[in-house]
Amino acid sequence: MTYSNPFPDVPSASKMHRIYACPASFKMEKHAKDYSDTKDAEKGNEVHAILAGEEDADESPYDAAQTADMCDEQAIRLRDEFFGDTCDTAHEFREVRYGLTILGNVLEVYEGMTATLVVTGQLDLLYVQGNRGLLIDFKALHGTHAHALENAQLATLAVLVAGRHKLDGLRVA
Repeated sequence: MTYSNPFPDVPSASKMHRIYACPASFKMEKHAKDYSDTKDAEKGNEVHAILAGEEDADESPYDAAQTADMCDEQAIRLRDEFFGDTCDTAHEFREVRYGLTILGNVLEVYEGMTATLVVTGQLDLLYVQGNRGLLIDFKALHGTHAHALENAQLATLAVLVAGRHKLDGLRVA
């Protein structure tokens, strides 16, 4: 899975932790050489491709397939716990990118759209039932990750998801 953001010049939810700490870093990034190690990103892309159904787990590296399986199991547990006996009626969304327009509307982002966006964010997994939802962002690789309540990426995604789906309640995990 090779994903490219169709709006690279618009701040993304995945960079919000850094933008929050240093607003100028987003503009500086455009002019800096990329020194990042892409091995973790490639592994994450493999896992996301399996979770999105774009790659067959049997034809993927074992560790990516195993990680995707664990993510799916945990997501199902969270869904069942949150929605209870009515979990089968929840609508599922995977790997969808939303964008907030300058007018405050939230749209699904696609290549070639002409809206002026303020921020975008791609969700990993969302369950919506009526006016409430469960938003899950997978963090499967090494390193520390902010708790859901302190995670700037999840907070940004929550704003986008709640606006797009007109939700009164949203749990993030």
